[in-house]
Amino acid sequence: MPSHNPPQPFITENQGAHTITSADIDQLTDVDFKAFIDELTQKASKISFFQWFGALPMIAFTVILSVFSLKTKETVLHPGGRREVVTVDSYVGCYIRVRADAGSAVLATAKNVEIFTLLYAPSRKWFKTKVKDTAGYIASKLAKKGVVNDPREVSLEQYLINPRYYWQLGLGLAFFTVLVIYLAKVDRKGLK
Repeated sequence: MPSHNPPQPFITENQGAHTITSADIDQLTDVDFKAFIDELTQKASKISFFQWFGALPMIAFTVILSVFSLKTKETVLHPGGRREVVTVDSYVGCYIRVRADAGSAVLATAKNVEIFTLLYAPSRKWFKTKVKDTAGYIASKLAKKGVVNDPREVSLEQYLINPRYYWQLGLGLAFFTVLVIYLAKVDRKGLK
């Protein structure tokens, strides 16, 4: 009958700095893999001084300083809203006259479907319209009255309310740059 020896525990001697990266692949054991995983887990659980005490405070400093030092001013370029218009409805175009009279001088000519702002309609035969920087008259038989909705146009402009903003920003970023470089070195030392 064959004799059966019970398995013996595997005993390893501590040979100093033996890690999973310094051993041959044939010599690695489950214990080496577990030690390697434990070492990675331990390094991952350490907080990053660079991230928590360097980069994030630098970002917070920049945002907070900018919020309290810069303001935005809104300038209305065009108020928008409903606007009464006159659209030329003649394939040959039409004349825009100086007065509401077919015999008056011609101020300008208009093409078919050209749109003008209606100032008012003094009679059923004429529309007073805005033409560039002046006013002119278009015969109502050559145009249609309508309404358009103009969009509101604004211009946003940022301005400083803190006259020392650029100095404070520059000095703060210089301080945080030195701090971040130092903390990155501390993190590298801590991960070794």
